[in-house]
Amino acid sequence: MRKATTIVNLDGLFEDQFLASSPPIYQTATFDLGDDPSSARYDYTRSCNPTRDILQHQVARLEKGKYGFAFTTGMAAINALTGILKPGEHIIASDDLYGGTERLLNQRLLEYRGITTTYVDFTKIDKFKSAFLPNTRLVIFETPSNPLQKIANIGIVSEITHAKNAYVALDNSFMSPFLQQPLDFGVDVVIHSATKYLSGHADASGGVLVTNNQELSEKIAFIQNAEGSAISPFESWLILRGLKTLKIRVIEQEKNAQSIIEFLKTEKLIKNIYYPTLATHPNAKTHLKQASGGGGIICVRTGDHIITQQIVKNLELFKYSVSFGSINSTVNIPAKTSHLSRSTEGRESIQDLIRFSIGIEDVQDLIDDLKSTFAQIRQI
Repeated sequence: MRKATTIVNLDGLFEDQFLASSPPIYQTATFDLGDDPSSARYDYTRSCNPTRDILQHQVARLEKGKYGFAFTTGMAAINALTGILKPGEHIIASDDLYGGTERLLNQRLLEYRGITTTYVDFTKIDKFKSAFLPNTRLVIFETPSNPLQKIANIGIVSEITHAKNAYVALDNSFMSPFLQQPLDFGVDVVIHSATKYLSGHADASGGVLVTNNQELSEKIAFIQNAEGSAISPFESWLILRGLKTLKIRVIEQEKNAQSIIEFLKTEKLIKNIYYPTLATHPNAKTHLKQASGGGGIICVRTGDHIITQQIVKNLELFKYSVSFGSINSTVNIPAKTSHLSRSTEGRESIQDLIRFSIGIEDVQDLIDDLKSTFAQIRQI
């Protein structure tokens, strides 16, 4: 099946005696083990649950992966991934990374497990190569990055990492599997905050890891069960329901984003626009070789953090909200929310930056909201 068909088709992923069109929610903690407990497929929902299995198999299938694992949140998924590391080992991470990931690496892993992290600009391959140490075991990055939308060459990063006998993981939350499938380019693990585009409705939290590596899958499965961080049956079902509209949501969000970018180009209050397929983006060609679109996230700079705050405060349709990927348009100041846990220097470098997550509203209404807001700012 082609991608768009796979998104809405769950054939072969679940069996139901009543042939339900939508998979049942197995909202249960325990299962009857029958006469032979050793042969029971399910015993305890922490370890395995049919509804969660469907979600895990579906996201893995969309990412062209063999093994999928769903967690309570995206951060729970990343934490489980770092569980494969031993105390004292080393991580290389991109220097433009979600703030929550940096908090985990800098505070939890370093302080409690002695795992160090080196942050590097992955667009500078020589610097990336030189960051490897004898004890480097994991490379973790985003492309496009959050929020500056830097583009790394996934294939080159994967090739270099494997030559150094380390694993490479890519957070694909910005793109979703509809626009980008990193396993095709050599990545060992794909990460998703399922709260974002996979769910698409801001009504469920979750995280997913997908891999084709059997050894890694066994380690992740053990961690998921041992730590009890798996997603609930109901949240699994909500994300499965959201997934079915992934194609039409992403296409409409990207279409709206393109129109809004054309408007923003004419606005003098906006000094810089960050979007992966812009002709002015230094790595747009690289992005289009590994992704099929630009997505629904636009980041801009105003050059003045006061103006940035005024814009966000005065917008009406764009709700000031954390997260992204919902059908509703939102606006965010990363330095004050999603990236608050960065160092002081890191926050100051993006304090005038605004991140727009474009929804599926009528794009003219969104543009009118921006026009009205910019007009108000100029009158202040």
